[in-house]
Amino acid sequence: MNEEHAREIIKNERLKRVNLFREGGLSEREMVVRYNHVTDRYEVFGTDERAAVVSISEFESKEEALDNFIFRAKISRDIWG
Repeated sequence: MNEEHAREIIKNERLKRVNLFREGGLSEREMVVRYNHVTDRYEVFGTDERAAVVSISEFESKEEALDNFIFRAKISRDIWG
């Protein structure tokens, strides 16, 4: 999926606790997708109650990363609300 479609899903399904390519610090219990300029890969991961990174996955394509990000954001919503 592309970024526009991901943003539509986030809005329409009211996914909260998501960090879609946002610069800056991490928040607790959120799902994150970002581009790592050092590795030239996209990263998808969650954060715990202390905003520590957990369960990081790397992808070569933005589309794959966004697919995984939305999938994991939906699961997180069901767990954390």
